[in-house]
Amino acid sequence: ERIAKVEQLRREQEQQAREQEALAKSKEIVEQQRAAQVRVEQQQAEQKLEAQRLAEIERLEKEKLQAAQLKAQQQAQQQAQQQAQQQAQQQAQQQADTTAREAREASVAEAARQVEPATTASANSQEQLPETGGSVASALRLPAAVRASSRNFKYLEALPVSYDVGGTGVLLEGSGGSRDRFHFFGRLGVADSYQEILLGGGYYLTPPRADRLTVVLLAGVEVGNFELQDEQSPDVSVSFSDTGVYLGAATRFVINSRFELSAGAAFSSFFEGDAVLYGGGYYHLNRQLDLVSRFEIGDNDLLGVGIRFYY
Repeated sequence: ERIAKVEQLRREQEQQAREQEALAKSKEIVEQQRAAQVRVEQQQAEQKLEAQRLAEIERLEKEKLQAAQLKAQQQAQQQAQQQAQQQAQQQAQQQADTTAREAREASVAEAARQVEPATTASANSQEQLPETGGSVASALRLPAAVRASSRNFKYLEALPVSYDVGGTGVLLEGSGGSRDRFHFFGRLGVADSYQEILLGGGYYLTPPRADRLTVVLLAGVEVGNFELQDEQSPDVSVSFSDTGVYLGAATRFVINSRFELSAGAAFSSFFEGDAVLYGGGYYHLNRQLDLVSRFEIGDNDLLGVGIRFYY
């Protein structure tokens, strides 16, 4: 029994020793696992920090690149704007130089055309006219190089106009000539509250020794219509119409190859009689087209600027 007890005690001791050894090994394994896990966590943290550092470096590099690109674009735009401004200034300067040169050449040519024919006409007039009044007659002679525009009565005319009574509108006029110094004409004026129609004929005369000047006698029939409306009561309106005889006399004077003036007086018996003084100027853009200005002073003043076409 003693031997059995000793043997059992020995076996228990060995079992405890094995258990303690297994417990120590398990603790060692746990410690090793914990150390490995700590090392892994440290490596992961280091990798994360390194990735963040690389991402920050990459972001800074991108920002630097974008800033450089933006600066380059701004510099390119500034250079392009400066080049465009320089080109525009050069073109404007060239255009101004060209315009000034053309103006000088035109002025010189116009002066030459005016001086030479005027000198020739003055010499001819001095030979043909007596000394008394010779200078006046010479001034009224038309130089050979200047066309006799005052004797051309074949035209169509259109002017935006403003009537003193009637408002704004348009004035259309046409004229046709003949070989016997007679011509016929028609005029139509249409405004906000006024309309007029004039049909008639005329006879023109140009003195041989004063062919810058053309005298025109006119006669015709004129019809007018006023439409008056009460501003406070728009539904209340009154219309006046009348017809009368038109008589007039006018002059057309050629200044040079570019300018012509016109002035005259007329009387129309419509609306209890209307005496009118009128005038205007003509700038010859070319042989067929004029820039026209006209005014009339009477019971219904008129002012307008338009164009005239010679056919």
